[in-house]
Amino acid sequence: MTRRWRWARRLLLALVLVPAAMVSLMLAALQTGPGQRQAAAWIGALASTEDLSITVGGIGGIIPLSVSVRDVVLADGDGPWLTIDRADLAWSPAALLGSVLQVDALTIGRLALDRLPAGEPPPAEPFDPTTIGLPDLPLGLRLDRLAVDEIALGSSIAGAPVRLAVEGSARLIDPADGLHLALAAERID
Repeated sequence: MTRRWRWARRLLLALVLVPAAMVSLMLAALQTGPGQRQAAAWIGALASTEDLSITVGGIGGIIPLSVSVRDVVLADGDGPWLTIDRADLAWSPAALLGSVLQVDALTIGRLALDRLPAGEPPPAEPFDPTTIGLPDLPLGLRLDRLAVDEIALGSSIAGAPVRLAVEGSARLIDPADGLHLALAAERID
């Protein structure tokens, strides 16, 4: 009986330690230059579709706690339509245990939206804001700080080129409590 318990303990220990060691090794690899370059390539490949190409120039930071991405480009058959020079995300993964996606800060350097992506034409009927409801998310969302240094909108979007700076915060924990949103935009052109 003692021998069986020893084997059972060893098996249980292996079942716990092997996955934990694998996750630790993966996180350690993501802290290196080659690991971050590979992750950027994987993200671009996995997120791209037949109609949408996504490239990520680089990933940095202390992954997964504080992540930086550089040179993000979204393109369709007509070429790039959205570029982001850098985006930094600081979040609290432990808040997921309380069913909340806690983003401490999302900061973006320059986001350029030159045009809308190719696709279906917009609907002919006018926009009715009363038809929009809050989504029923599997997690609550709390964004403490959003900062975009520059949003550059192309003339096909706004009629003439426009540059904006945006700051804000948001909280949507329970849709019954509503969305708490603070957003400030300032023209900088």
